[in-house]
Amino acid sequence: MMTSTAPAGALADIARLLENAEYPQVRVHRVLELVQVLLACDRCALATLHDGDVPALSTEPESAALNAGLRAKVHDLLAIVSDRPSGHGDRTPITGTGDGGNHLAVPLVAEDHVSGLLLIERDTSAFDEHDLQLLVIVGANLGAYLANLRLREQEARATADRLKLIEELQIAIRLSELFMGIVGHDLRSPLAAISTSAEVLMRSCDERMLRPLQRISGNVKRMTEIIDQLLDFTRVRLGKGLELSPAPQDLMAVCRRVLEEIQDGHPAIELTLSSCGHTGACCDAARIGQAVSNLLGNAIEHGMPGRPVAVTVTGTDDKLLIISVHNEGTISDEVRATLFDPFQRAQRKDRPRTGGLGLGLYVSERIATAHDGAIAVDSSPEHGTTFSIRLPRCASGAQHR
Repeated sequence: MMTSTAPAGALADIARLLENAEYPQVRVHRVLELVQVLLACDRCALATLHDGDVPALSTEPESAALNAGLRAKVHDLLAIVSDRPSGHGDRTPITGTGDGGNHLAVPLVAEDHVSGLLLIERDTSAFDEHDLQLLVIVGANLGAYLANLRLREQEARATADRLKLIEELQIAIRLSELFMGIVGHDLRSPLAAISTSAEVLMRSCDERMLRPLQRISGNVKRMTEIIDQLLDFTRVRLGKGLELSPAPQDLMAVCRRVLEEIQDGHPAIELTLSSCGHTGACCDAARIGQAVSNLLGNAIEHGMPGRPVAVTVTGTDDKLLIISVHNEGTISDEVRATLFDPFQRAQRKDRPRTGGLGLGLYVSERIATAHDGAIAVDSSPEHGTTFSIRLPRCASGAQHR
């Protein structure tokens, strides 16, 4: 049997050991050594439970033969604790005497659940109340330490799982965006061939074939627009940004060309164009035309059926130019919240579903942003809906934004 040491010093050493979570096995083994000296016991064992599995056992002194006997005793003692009517949070110590000597055990409790057991044994003398008090103090410290270790392990596993999930999602998103970009790029060639063939046939066809060929040409143009939006979306999401080629432009002329193209496809809709002030700006005409086309298509599709759509170019500010697209009808607050998100499509109940990916407004916003501008929407029952592209007179010379 070991000779007992000063309790205050030993308890202080144990407390210092359990302040740090590094090298927990070494620290626990050192605590058991101090417990053996502190309580003058022949054997000391710590059993820890993980999710109700077979307890892990640490002993002092370490011996395979002793471990077998201690494991059986720990198993029996844990069964006693688990069967207590007061529940798994019972911290009442267990004492016993037998042919094998005397033992004293305290349950290690964390969050009202037994997480392990601290057991000491003497071959001859019995344990007294002072020994019991000291073991309860050590057990409480060990229980808190082990609970903190489990919490750290759970947090580490949760963080690792979260990082793994984020990585898998990022890979999946990147692959899907690459796939969309590749598909969009590969679809351009056959669509261009179809468009060219339709144009050639329209030059020499009779009246009976003209309308079907015009429909083919119109559908090819629509598919090309969808592919362009898909490629733009892919560029933005992959961090490449939109390609810009700024040059001096008359935005009134840019909008007029767009209106004429849209009017050809929607002859029943009245489209108007007006301006005030100076309408010149340094920008990418193709990109601005693309944004205006998207806004006009959106106004025709979601505005009041059969009502006019108006485009206004305002250049009364020396540094700022505004392109507005107005239609009758309103946008609900629910739809407005995700209006510029990709793949968002608002569908009117009184109209059949039309083609498209829901990327038009998203791409239009990115075009405005790439020009150091912005896009906004105002909608009310009294004034209808107006999308406004605000552009500086001269966009930055960046080629990718």
